[in-house]
Amino acid sequence: TSGRDLQVPPGSQLAVHTIVQLIAGLTEHREKLALLAEDQGRRLVAAAAGRADTRDFHAAAVIAVESLRAAFPEARLAETTDDQVVVEGLEVGLRLVGEVDGEVGDALATGFLRGALAAAGAPATVSARGGRVTAELDEACLGAQPSPVVTVDVRGDDYQRGVVATMR
Repeated sequence: TSGRDLQVPPGSQLAVHTIVQLIAGLTEHREKLALLAEDQGRRLVAAAAGRADTRDFHAAAVIAVESLRAAFPEARLAETTDDQVVVEGLEVGLRLVGEVDGEVGDALATGFLRGALAAAGAPATVSARGGRVTAELDEACLGAQPSPVVTVDVRGDDYQRGVVATMR
């Protein structure tokens, strides 16, 4: 190879072309991809972290993003409010997929974050577009269940009040 540029062998080119076609064909299966990615997001949280208080969306988002960083080191919270977060950086790990088909990359990013948030204790409605993944707390999925951190008994007393009542 004296001074010549190394070229990709034809077999490798064919393999790459085939993979690109496969990724492009996944567009019609975005929902299934999001569900598969959601399962992986849940697994990352289960392996790396715990759960937040079910009423603390921000804490759950921090746990979710920190867990996702095991697979996506560039992932970060870009914006946060009480019931909404914006995560950026997942697109870096999904670059190959995103360059072939942005909708497939967005479906995967949506699933990863939705699963990670659910496992961290905050079910959310998640959407992604061009690398920005927005998650909004899904109050309906929380239901009326009391937080195990905030209450300790059927009376709904907070922790301190329950301890005092028990001591009496």
